Amino acid sequence: MDHLMGKFKASRTILREALGILRGKGMIDAKPSVGTWVTENRDWRILDPDILSWRADGADGAAQAHDLAELGQAIDVEAARLAAVRGTDSTFTALQQALMCTRHRNAPQVNAPPTLQPSADRAFHRALFEGSGNQFFVYIGNLVASHFDPGRFCYGSARHHELLLYALQRRDAKAAGEVATHLHIEDPRMKNDDLPA
Repeated sequence: MDHLMGKFKASRTILREALGILRGKGMIDAKPSVGTWVTENRDWRILDPDILSWRADGADGAAQAHDLAELGQAIDVEAARLAAVRGTDSTFTALQQALMCTRHRNAPQVNAPPTLQPSADRAFHRALFEGSGNQFFVYIGNLVASHFDPGRFCYGSARHHELLLYALQRRDAKAAGEVATHLHIEDPRMKNDDLPA
């Protein structure tokens, strides 16, 4: 404790509070007469907003971004299926409003399809989570969306999103789930012809 107090020039009270916060997040553990140590990553509360932010700026940033992309896709697919059944008129209105905001991403291909602005993309997916009627999808989905850069891994065009909304409005859960799988694909060369009809 004295070593840490000297290193960080912090009082004993402040240091204890900081260690308590880290322990609450599963990042450290301590035992009397043994000491304090950093725990394995698998013991961390990895969906804690602070941990997500800290890891994003560290050596694990790229790996975390990739994991979030996969988690986002998994949630989107099931949320889309549920929203096709449980979605309301307000759900579809919110999705439509998000679709009204589009832009052209600077992509490798010259004739790149229009994609949603990052803020519009987040609004679209938040509405999708709400439409699923699943409180855990809402919480985890919004948490992922707030720490995920869609410009890094998400190449789903505005057309992908339009097709998803169309499937939702038709109450076609199967088609909605199939279209949703293409909202987080890592291949920007995906053509609309590859999408489900």
